[in-house]
Amino acid sequence: MQKIKYLCFIIFITIGSGFSFIINASSEDSTKHDATLHCTHFPSDCKKSIKSTVESQYQQKIPSPTEPGQSIFGAIAEVNKLLEEGNVDWNSVDLDALMEHLKDMDNLMTNTMVRKNELPNGLTINVSNSGNGQRAMDNMIPAHASFLQNVRPNWTIKYEKEKSNYIITVTSEIQKEAIKIKGLGFAGFMVQDDHHASHHMSLALKKMVH
Repeated sequence: MQKIKYLCFIIFITIGSGFSFIINASSEDSTKHDATLHCTHFPSDCKKSIKSTVESQYQQKIPSPTEPGQSIFGAIAEVNKLLEEGNVDWNSVDLDALMEHLKDMDNLMTNTMVRKNELPNGLTINVSNSGNGQRAMDNMIPAHASFLQNVRPNWTIKYEKEKSNYIITVTSEIQKEAIKIKGLGFAGFMVQDDHHASHHMSLALKKMVH
């Protein structure tokens, strides 16, 4: 008799579990059916949901960019960050002056034409305006040439303005330096003595020094 009761109990549990599985499966099928039916009648809802999920996964996988997208913007942003961290007196700041200088730097490299004539001991460079480069030439070439002469005692640097053009002559009696001058050309001459970053901070702080 005890065995019969135990057998009946097992049968009851088995049937109940199966019934529960059928109900759950039926419920899941019903939910999927309802969702499919909703998407059929309102497809835009489903597209938004899928797009949102994909965008979320994409954003999680891809890190945020660090480049500002434009060099002048990035240079000013860097100086601004340093000023913010340094608790600067904002009465002494002029970031627009820095912006104008950075425009000159860009125009000097992109809107000028350079012709070179090699000398036995150096180089003669003829720089002319090919767009919006004239202001940049006037602002940067005399200042940089004068500055560089003071920090390059082994170089002789001369410049003159002929109409709108600048003629720059750079020479050295040291053969190694003369070879270097020829290799540098105009672009290399203008970036010599890597002082531009500190110069930019000075401009931002209204200290008009080269």
